[in-house]
Amino acid sequence: MDKRGKARRMSTAASSSSKQSTLDEELPERWSRGQDHFKRFSELIKIELDDETKMVEERWKKWSKNRLVS
Repeated sequence: MDKRGKARRMSTAASSSSKQSTLDEELPERWSRGQDHFKRFSELIKIELDDETKMVEERWKKWSKNRLVS
């Protein structure tokens, strides 16, 4: 039977040496932590969902039923 390795958890807190990213910053070519990648893209997906939801709500309010169906 194979010997099992030990799992090591990374701290979820941002390290003091790394600066906090904002959505205006350029994306790195390589992510140092998976949590940073997940957080950044979760924020981007939420922004996209909010924009699409606003668009749909606007169409419900302004468009005719025939236009919505087509």
